[in-house]
Amino acid sequence: MAAGSRVARYEVILAVLGLVVATAAMVYLAINALVNHESCYGVTSAHIECLPLDQAAGARVVVVLGYLAPLYLGAALAMRWQTRADEPTARNTAFGAMVTCMVLLLSLVVSAIGGSGFFLLPSALLMTAAAILGVIVWARGLRFNMASVTAPFARRGATHDAAAKASPAKPTAGAKTPTLAAPSPSKPQQPTPQQRKPQQPTRRSTRRARR
Repeated sequence: MAAGSRVARYEVILAVLGLVVATAAMVYLAINALVNHESCYGVTSAHIECLPLDQAAGARVVVVLGYLAPLYLGAALAMRWQTRADEPTARNTAFGAMVTCMVLLLSLVVSAIGGSGFFLLPSALLMTAAAILGVIVWARGLRFNMASVTAPFARRGATHDAAAKASPAKPTAGAKTPTLAAPSPSKPQQPTPQQRKPQQPTRRSTRRARR
């Protein structure tokens, strides 16, 4: 959580820096277009290159800057909202607003890179870095939400398994319990024909009897 809060703090810092740099660049370009009637398009040999403009062209430059200003402000506010929102739906809404503003902003700056977009490029890069950090914060929040949703089911399954192991297995309704057969009583052993005949005296026993 500490790493996530640190990344969110860097995201807000970069967004604020990008908004400040963009505001300074747009004010400079608007003053040159309306007051000096010039359109600046780059820097060569530490000198700003500008071309003269008529009043209509200067008004068009101001209109283009007027489209960019809400996009910069909207992207910065969306990043701030994303880091402060507690509900997942609010974070997803802020992330969608940030992505939308950044896509439109970058498309306008890149298309005007040969003119006034050159001076807005540093602020656009700062906002892009802040948006990348915003994607990281959003991905971490999404993973945390998925883990919090699946955790109760995992704990419930582990409790059920532990209870099933602790309780003895119950026989089902149709199962028959095995029974041990009682031992059959043994029959008395009958004497053999030889055992039935009386024992005849031997010759030695008769001689001893005569004596």
